[in-house]
Amino acid sequence: MHLVIFDIDGTLTDTNGIDHRAYFDAYQSLTGIDAHSAKWEHFVHFTDLSITRELYRQHFDREPMPSEIAAIQEHMLRSFEQVAVAEPEQFRQVSGSGHFFDAVRAREGYAVAIGTGCWSFSANFKLGLAGFPEGIAMGHSDHHYTRHAIAADAVRLAKIQYGVPGFDRITYLGDGTWDLKTSALMNFHFVGIDVKGNGTLKALGARHVFADYLDQEALWTAIEGAPTFPGGPKI
Repeated sequence: MHLVIFDIDGTLTDTNGIDHRAYFDAYQSLTGIDAHSAKWEHFVHFTDLSITRELYRQHFDREPMPSEIAAIQEHMLRSFEQVAVAEPEQFRQVSGSGHFFDAVRAREGYAVAIGTGCWSFSANFKLGLAGFPEGIAMGHSDHHYTRHAIAADAVRLAKIQYGVPGFDRITYLGDGTWDLKTSALMNFHFVGIDVKGNGTLKALGARHVFADYLDQEALWTAIEGAPTFPGGPKI
């Protein structure tokens, strides 16, 4: 069986902007510090939990308390809810992503999962407003700092959901450099989504990069083609 793992922001949904604004607004409102001033070059893992941890280390020389993490999450959720009422189009799908996601789910011999650096409340809110189904196996940042731990959890949950001991092949669809790096680390086949057209993934050597999901035939050719990182998944 072939497992396809989808990232969310910038991959299934065009929500990088609203996600970043909600996080930065929450952090500044609760700490009084503009997170843009952080030394971002020191950040290693770009997940919600890891970013929060690094910001608190830089600004307060300590780990964030669970109550502080919860306060950031609650503030972000309120921001999402307000935008959902005023500008629901901010939670739009990347063009064609919903149809392609459904096509992968329906294809014989395929399984789907989600691997996101977001906290689960954020992931579920955005996916729900964008019209994606509930109940998909999902690795997220509630308890994991790193992308590879999140991806591994997505695979673990997909094995349970599909009742299989493992997957013959795993393809990761993502928009970030961290998605490509995670795929390289874990020997996942990689297909990039470059909804903003910045060319970063291509510049880093990604072989298959698409602006959207409208050309399903080309996407299937990329997913079923020669693996990006031969040797099989390290999972």
